[in-house]
Amino acid sequence: MTDTTGATPPTHAGTGDSSSEHKQVNDNTVANLYDFVTVYKADRPCNKQYWVNDAEKLEKIVDKNGTPLGGVFNTGIAVKKYVPDLEALAVVIQEITNNPNMCMGLGFHPFEQIKPDERYLVCPQWKISESLKSGAIVAVKGAEGLYQFTADGAVGINVHEGFYITGRLKRFMANGSYLLLDKDEGDAVLEQWVKDMAVFVPDFDKLDRIVIDSNSSRVELKQGKWHCYTKIKDPLDLVDLSGRLLSAGNYAGFGVDKVSKDGKELARIITDCSVFSPERLIFDGKPTVIDARGKDITDTIVKPSIVEVTKYVNFLDDDGVPILDTSKIKEVKGFGNLAKRKVTTLDAQGKKTTRQKRVVASTHNYDKLKWDTPIVMKLGSDVVTKTPRQVFDESLLKTYGDKQNVQKYGEFGKIKCQSTLDNRNSTSWNGYLNLDKRGYPQIYDNGCPNRTWYHLEQTTAEMFKEVKGNVIKLRYK
Repeated sequence: MTDTTGATPPTHAGTGDSSSEHKQVNDNTVANLYDFVTVYKADRPCNKQYWVNDAEKLEKIVDKNGTPLGGVFNTGIAVKKYVPDLEALAVVIQEITNNPNMCMGLGFHPFEQIKPDERYLVCPQWKISESLKSGAIVAVKGAEGLYQFTADGAVGINVHEGFYITGRLKRFMANGSYLLLDKDEGDAVLEQWVKDMAVFVPDFDKLDRIVIDSNSSRVELKQGKWHCYTKIKDPLDLVDLSGRLLSAGNYAGFGVDKVSKDGKELARIITDCSVFSPERLIFDGKPTVIDARGKDITDTIVKPSIVEVTKYVNFLDDDGVPILDTSKIKEVKGFGNLAKRKVTTLDAQGKKTTRQKRVVASTHNYDKLKWDTPIVMKLGSDVVTKTPRQVFDESLLKTYGDKQNVQKYGEFGKIKCQSTLDNRNSTSWNGYLNLDKRGYPQIYDNGCPNRTWYHLEQTTAEMFKEVKGNVIKLRYK
């Protein structure tokens, strides 16, 4: 991938505390330090995949567990791209829309060792842990989460000694200068949606923006789904934008009625409120379509994307750049069930800063998760279906648990899983399984805006403990 912007990126070296950095961003004096996105490229299609069945109906391709194969990126090459304006971003997105193996993130790794347009490897944390144990990589001093290969080799791609490798994790990434508003709820046309958004997002209808069809819309030809990109004034403000946007949208009357199969009301508005984290992937690459005989018919089915910037020249900030000030989006108490929580985030220079965040409050459920409930989870590179009983019996957390943050997730870490206990038909990997204080498996569903802890019923758990005896010590020590 080559530099498509024609601009000279700023350096990330600098001094000063995070509070002065935050003030500078608000004053737009060093905002271009955040003008980066990350382009990811896998060695196989990572965008949505479809096939045309014998009845000539379009279906998503799924694995043996019923999980759609598309919309997944685990391991591949990453490149940090300098995009000083929407025109530069449009060039990057246009390249991605033509490639089924590419996707993008609006956050970036702020390590000063990773230079713009230089390739580095991104992979799951379990692979990094294995590589550390084998001596294939070593930690980079002074750069938490960044590693280097100790020799030339091949890990799906050819790497050389000194080649950088890291994980696509929130705690190692910073938010960039661009915001995605993902429209997949409601039935408004684009012009009306922009007017509706402006009711609770000040000046939204006056901003330059890029609007393209969503990945699925290019295949299914459904109206009303698109991705809207615009530039923002303060990337550090994104840390609690999700909750504020959710409450403001509901208060303004733009909540979307959605009920799960089990009758639970799901709080939604006319844009997705769960896509603002720096590690979040955006799948705007080319979908793949095959026919019933296995022939690739993508080019005859998938409509091309034309990525253009819609200009609004009459609304400028102090520096003459159309830009969105997300701090004007205010929380409305009583809408969205928000709670206060302190979070640590990174600025453009990799400095940690702790800010108070208003988040959707978590609830606890004690009756839906059973010892024999099937859960789709990731064990290493495999996607499997296991029950909490099997996780417990087979010591799966000890073997496969991500132990990078044991202070938060416990001694045996966590395993990623699909948390669909509320029957909302989500196939996103937005849940994790770990052990509770009693030593029993529990699931956290991080699906915005209904975050739920699913616990094994205590009476059942205690009965299981009596049968198994001192099983926790035996299995996990």
